[in-house]
Amino acid sequence: NPPEMRRGGAIADMKAPNPRRAGPLVPQVAMDAYRELGPPEAYADAAKTYAKKEIGNDPAGLAELARDLRRAFPDAESTRELAEDLARKAAKKGNQARYYLRYAEELLANGKKEEAREAAEKALKLAAPDKEALMRVQFFLRRLG
Repeated sequence: NPPEMRRGGAIADMKAPNPRRAGPLVPQVAMDAYRELGPPEAYADAAKTYAKKEIGNDPAGLAELARDLRRAFPDAESTRELAEDLARKAAKKGNQARYYLRYAEELLANGKKEEAREAAEKALKLAAPDKEALMRVQFFLRRLG
C-alpha cells in the first residue's frame, strides 16, 4: 500500500481540497479586497485585524496604515476614526516628529483643529534637530493659521 493509505489517509486528506480548512483571508488580502469593493466598514475591520496581527506596535507600520485608511475612504467615519486611533498609537509608540505630524494631520482631517495644533507643537519640539522634519511641521502649523 502507498504511504498515505497506511497512515489512515491523512496525506490523501491533506491533498483533497476542503474549503473549511482554508481559514479566514489573510488580513492584507482582505484589506485589498475591501479597499476595491467596499464597504468602508469592512475595510476598517480588515485594517484593524491587520494592525493587530501583522503590525503590532510598530509605529512606522501604524502610521502608514493610518495614511492608507485616509486615502482609501476619506469620507467614511469608520476609516477616519481608525486612522486617527492608529496615528495616535504611532505617535505615542514612536515618539518622533513624523508620527506626531501624521497624528496632527488625522486630527485636522477629523475637524479637531486645536488637538491637531497640540500634536503639531509636540512634533515641532521633536523635530528640532532634523531640518526637513522641522520645515514640514512648520508648514503644517502655517496651514492651521
